[in-house]
Amino acid sequence: MAFPVLVIGLLGLVVIAQSVMALRRDRAISPVQTMLLALLVAVSQLGPSYVGALLLGGAAATVTQVLVLGLVLVMCIVRTSEEAQVNSSRNRGISPASLILAVVVVMFVVNLVSVSNRGFGELLVRLLAVAAAAGLVYLTRSQSIAMPVLSAATALAFGLSALSSWISPEPTRACSQFKCGPFGFQVRGPFDNENAFGFLAVIAILLIFNSADRRLRYSVWILGAFVLYATESRTSQISVACGLVVIVVWRFFPRDLVRLARALLVLLPTVVAALGMHLVYSASPSEFSNRGIIWSFGRMALGDQWLLGRGLDSWSIDALDRSYMHSQYFLFVYSAGVFSLLLFVGALTVALAEVSSRREDGAHVAVIVAVLVMGVTEIVWNPLGIERGMLVGIALLAIFYELRRRREGLENPHSEVAERGDRRTRPSGNRGATR
Repeated sequence: MAFPVLVIGLLGLVVIAQSVMALRRDRAISPVQTMLLALLVAVSQLGPSYVGALLLGGAAATVTQVLVLGLVLVMCIVRTSEEAQVNSSRNRGISPASLILAVVVVMFVVNLVSVSNRGFGELLVRLLAVAAAAGLVYLTRSQSIAMPVLSAATALAFGLSALSSWISPEPTRACSQFKCGPFGFQVRGPFDNENAFGFLAVIAILLIFNSADRRLRYSVWILGAFVLYATESRTSQISVACGLVVIVVWRFFPRDLVRLARALLVLLPTVVAALGMHLVYSASPSEFSNRGIIWSFGRMALGDQWLLGRGLDSWSIDALDRSYMHSQYFLFVYSAGVFSLLLFVGALTVALAEVSSRREDGAHVAVIVAVLVMGVTEIVWNPLGIERGMLVGIALLAIFYELRRRREGLENPHSEVAERGDRRTRPSGNRGATR
């Protein structure tokens, strides 16, 4: 076993132990919902990995999809059966989560109409993804996904992924012509590429700022830093650096500068999406580690159908077989046209417009910024797939409603919504918490 893989597994054991204790102590949501959310995040991450294939064989993808949808359904049933039904907000104006759900529906409809030569199984998978997205919107709206619990659940999945590197058949891969890790190879853990492992580290590092457990935070940060170093995932390193800059600004800069940053933030989704599409249409074939050649084939396959798109399932038929698109923004345009990209950008813009200058909002903004940056050269979330990128969708939806609740709490500090939201985000008084 390679030395960095051994270290990653050992650090993963520490994170697992700390995250389990944090989940047991947290009372932001019911214990049943806490357990179900932890299972949901862990299954969505490990199911599509080499570990899932090792345990479940060729049925890993199907079993993962069924388990994830089943967990979402059970969480919805549990939520509706709880006595204290919650209406999270008055939903004034446009809801970012509604725009995200619209993205999923539009992509499904375009795929259904545009791609005729697919089997019933593929159609069912896409339909299940729509159902899962609708269930997650309901769960976040009804306050069944609390940020401290989600951060600890993500830490647990991260620790399990790190530990799974020990049993993965190929936890490392040789250096390529484009990059090489500091140990003479690249660590990819239980995943098929180092970027997947690196971005899981990014999400875990940034989400854990929502936890009051000091020991859990430090253990996740140490594991995350080592994973980012060992994977040599440059996009992940840039993404986490951008996210950390946001947190530093929100926590330590004068309030006037934070308010200025808030005003500029609403432009960020449009600017980054425009940059991403510019690179797709201007990069030479050899640029960005040969992503340029994938984008050029994708542009030829899309042709002049940029308004409505070609449908997601046509990618493997007409473009580069199963090659990654390597662009979150081109994924939207190719799958359902410019309209779906505008819906996604609109959702993030509306969410960022609700950000306050409170230091707690910095961690939420950091995740959004990291997703935007990573999306320039990677796909971080496939709305029509029940796969590991689903964690990004869950995090974004939870952040959208958390920002809206806090915004309404600031406008009406004596409202029931504000008092309930304050209870949900308040440290639970555990020993490892900072006060």
